[in-house]
Amino acid sequence: MNRAVCKTAIFLLLTMSLDTFAGQSGELQDNPFQAPILDVRPRVFIRRGVFKGLTVAKLRDAAGQPEFVPIRAKWKRRPLGQAIEWMITGNPESMEAAVAGLKKMQVGDGSWTYRGEKLVRLATLFDWLYNELDQQTRTEIIARIEQAGDDAVEHVRAGRAPFFYTRTPGALAGLAVSGIALNGVSDKADDFLDVFRKFGVAEYFKAYQWVEGAATGGTYTLDYTYVTLPQICAAWWSATGKNPTPWIRDKQDGWLDGIVRFYLWYMRHGFAFTDINDQYRNIWNSHDQFCQGLDIAGYVTRSTYGRAWSQRWMGRFGSALYHTEYAHNFIFRDVTLRAESLSNLPRAELFGRDSCGYCFFRSHWPSSDKPDDATHVFFRCGDPMDVHGGVAAGEFQIFKYAPLAARSGR
Repeated sequence: MNRAVCKTAIFLLLTMSLDTFAGQSGELQDNPFQAPILDVRPRVFIRRGVFKGLTVAKLRDAAGQPEFVPIRAKWKRRPLGQAIEWMITGNPESMEAAVAGLKKMQVGDGSWTYRGEKLVRLATLFDWLYNELDQQTRTEIIARIEQAGDDAVEHVRAGRAPFFYTRTPGALAGLAVSGIALNGVSDKADDFLDVFRKFGVAEYFKAYQWVEGAATGGTYTLDYTYVTLPQICAAWWSATGKNPTPWIRDKQDGWLDGIVRFYLWYMRHGFAFTDINDQYRNIWNSHDQFCQGLDIAGYVTRSTYGRAWSQRWMGRFGSALYHTEYAHNFIFRDVTLRAESLSNLPRAELFGRDSCGYCFFRSHWPSSDKPDDATHVFFRCGDPMDVHGGVAAGEFQIFKYAPLAARSGR
């Protein structure tokens, strides 16, 4: 009798173990961040040939649209922009200028908020120009990317920054794009991608899942983290053919869509930021750098509401919406996305119900031909999440053209 019971128990344990293994194996297969890097160039952000995302042909068509005309003068002032001009026009002078700029690019020292941004640019430009580079230049740039990647690995493994702030995602973005760009030409590529998967996909992404995509720190979150996290997803899509958005929606509560939604709810009429934490920017200071994150996240998630908000934002500031330093990210403004009427959105939204607790309310959403004159209410029912997190639960603000009422939290 005891032997029969033991046999049954062993059988059940083995069955459960096999089911668990099969489930984990299935999850790994479904995870786009486990997909192999394709042997194509370019592969970072943009592709040649058939691809559902951004291609050289699609960008060439978009560059002729009125929306893109003012930005092209800015492209000609930076190496990445020169490379874009070369890809869509074939102009050899643009290619030569881009190569010359690549040779001068350095990642340097200091905060990984900035170093991550520089490493992404260096690795991206290397990928875009790879087939045009001589062997000596390739070798030199590969070594430069490898050294910066090693430094990023050290930073991430050491956990040297507040978790929700901008340094760690900067390093993670640098590792992801470097691993993609170096795949097939450097033995370190796989190591960089493994570190990114472990500390990025399995850890940092879950932090943004917890806050449902909300920006919980200083303005640097919108300057940098809201750029680097969508950049990772855009690069992964182009490099593997697998858009991470559906998986993030299914496995991580759609934090990437949450970034797009936060832009919509966080900004008051005139595109001023809600005065919370260390993020406040008035109407005149809320352009020049901030829209790029919305455009990248909206591109990857295929957000028609994000497209609508971005078009309104550009209608307010024109080409001044993008500083020359960030003009290369204008490529993510997808003219093929149909802008959806904002009036279809709900009038209340909650971010981070188990964490930051940001509640937003609007009296209405503007129609496409009308200015935004809604009454905007913010209420916090959660706690500070990082060093720039501001006050705690209980804060509220009522705003229409100017603050009407407010109370700090406790």
